[in-house]
Amino acid sequence: LLFFLVIGIYATYYLFDGTSDIYNKISAIDDLKPLTTIGSLEEGFNWAFTMGLSFMAIFLLPRQFQVSVLENNREKHLKQAIWMFPLYLLLFNVFVIFIAWAGKLTFGNTQNAEYFTLFLPLEKGHSFLATLVFLGGFSAVISMVIVSTLALSTMVSNNLIIPYGFLDKFIKNQPERNSKYIKNIRRISIFSIIIVAYFFYVSFSKELSLYAIGLISFTIISQLAPSFFIGLYWNRGSARAAIIGMIVGVAIVLYTLVLPFTLDAFTGNDSFTQFGLFGIEALKPYALFGLDFLSPPAHAFFWSISFNLLCYLVFSLIYKGNYRERNYAEMYVDSKNFTTLQDSALVWKGEAYVNDIKNVLIRFLGENRANRALNIFFTKYKLPLDTQLADARLINFSEKLLTGSIGSASAKILIASVVKEEQISLVEVLKILEESKENIVNNKVLLEKSQELSQLSS
Repeated sequence: LLFFLVIGIYATYYLFDGTSDIYNKISAIDDLKPLTTIGSLEEGFNWAFTMGLSFMAIFLLPRQFQVSVLENNREKHLKQAIWMFPLYLLLFNVFVIFIAWAGKLTFGNTQNAEYFTLFLPLEKGHSFLATLVFLGGFSAVISMVIVSTLALSTMVSNNLIIPYGFLDKFIKNQPERNSKYIKNIRRISIFSIIIVAYFFYVSFSKELSLYAIGLISFTIISQLAPSFFIGLYWNRGSARAAIIGMIVGVAIVLYTLVLPFTLDAFTGNDSFTQFGLFGIEALKPYALFGLDFLSPPAHAFFWSISFNLLCYLVFSLIYKGNYRERNYAEMYVDSKNFTTLQDSALVWKGEAYVNDIKNVLIRFLGENRANRALNIFFTKYKLPLDTQLADARLINFSEKLLTGSIGSASAKILIASVVKEEQISLVEVLKILEESKENIVNNKVLLEKSQELSQLSS
């Protein structure tokens, strides 16, 4: 950010005489004058859809989720991020348009606009400034690659490779070896992701700019948006409906955005783009159903998110989901009215034995660590150490312990293998939650009474 502001000030006030000077000079050139105008209504739609796409990417991209959720261990950081992150974006974009105008005035169309921040100081012989800008951009790129790769490798290993490929191959009572095995899986995942990303860049960099590649990624990841955002407030959404919606959305993105780019890059044949599938004009990938005024990313985003949302809502009403989905949805949507979902509010009914859960924990955590964790749990909830039957709190506690080592998907599979869960109706869930809510109210009243008595006695 610092170096970007420096190069912005340099381009605006050193190379030119301020913002008005750049504006007047670029407005005087007929070919560049459209860059200074707001544009037509169609361009306004493109801008709006691109803004919506970027908004969703802030919440849904793996690296954003990794930093804002997984690595955030203090709630106060969110309160700071509410104003610091928009301020960061505002400062970062103050000089963007002026750097772009300065680059166009200096180089025309002879240089890639993505490198204007480097080429502008180099053109004037200020190599030291160009070096500082390069180092700033390089550090930002490296940190982005590291966070993105770690997030993706964790997702792939914890949710795909380990639970569905290697979970039964871990050795009992050898936590050190199992931990090493997990690390090797993640290292291989990191290496594979970097190699795949590199070959993707080599294959498409000639046809697509970094900006275009980013928009493709944004459009695909935005297919999580309907179930992600609506699920926060609507308890009727089901997992099957979310999956159907995402499949339909991704399929439309592939058809309207990825497939045309791929065919143009590898075959050079644009007949599919020009005439549509089977020569049907309504199936043109860039003008689906006659909508031809949007840019390819905005066009793909509009149709994919529309069908995704429609499928999610319709199939949520058709498929209500199983008892567990309904119960958790009810708890999550109305969580503010009940106790925290971290510990005691896990609504679970069934039969489980402490020894069985302990054996699972020892398998991955080691005997010492597992015993220490269970002792802390029993002490926290004032339970006897010789407790035989496990309750919902221990089930939830054990899943969280295992999640740190093997991921949530594998943890749920392992815990489910040693417990016998019974169905619990929504009426029972609401009863449990209502009791929990009453306990919170009663505890609050008791605390207020205790404080009043303390003040009177003093």
